[in-house]
Amino acid sequence: MSRKPSDRSNIENNDPKELNMVPYLDIVTNIIMFMLFTSTAAGAIGVINVASPKIGGPPGGGGTGKDEKPPLNLSVFVTDKGFTVAATGGVLPGASAAEPDKKGGPTIPKNPSEAACKEMKRNENAPCYDYHALSKKLAEIKKVFPDETRLNLAADSEIPYYIIVNTMDATRENEFERDDMGKFKPLFYDVILAAGL
Repeated sequence: MSRKPSDRSNIENNDPKELNMVPYLDIVTNIIMFMLFTSTAAGAIGVINVASPKIGGPPGGGGTGKDEKPPLNLSVFVTDKGFTVAATGGVLPGASAAEPDKKGGPTIPKNPSEAACKEMKRNENAPCYDYHALSKKLAEIKKVFPDETRLNLAADSEIPYYIIVNTMDATRENEFERDDMGKFKPLFYDVILAAGL
């Protein structure tokens, strides 16, 4: 049945029009691509610890410079031979430094004793990393620098992750001394992992 032209135009005007979603989808797609690009670009940027200069007198101009200690910048390096401990002043010599033909050994070499490795309960076979000796060495350093809490931790690429975790545990608490509350005394609990770990 045919309708009058006036009725036909009224029916077309009263029909709801469909919304064209293509422009909105284009915008959303562009926003998602932009967010993905910026998130991957931000992940590639490294973080460099930089301290802002302190406000004070001119450099080298007498005054309070004698009382201030230089920053410790304590670092522990985990290698396949043991732990090497270094700070602003240099690298601490290891057990092998006493022997002239074995230069460049780690500060704390691996422990060859099977009984000592089992005592540490770290699920490592002998020779194992000597976490007790590391804690003792860091406790000695903590006595000289009681306010320092930062420690830089670096490891060779072949070192398993659980050894890095065990090393962080050994650097955070002094398992040989307790405070008044019966808790282990803190050592260097502010651990900064080197790039690549």
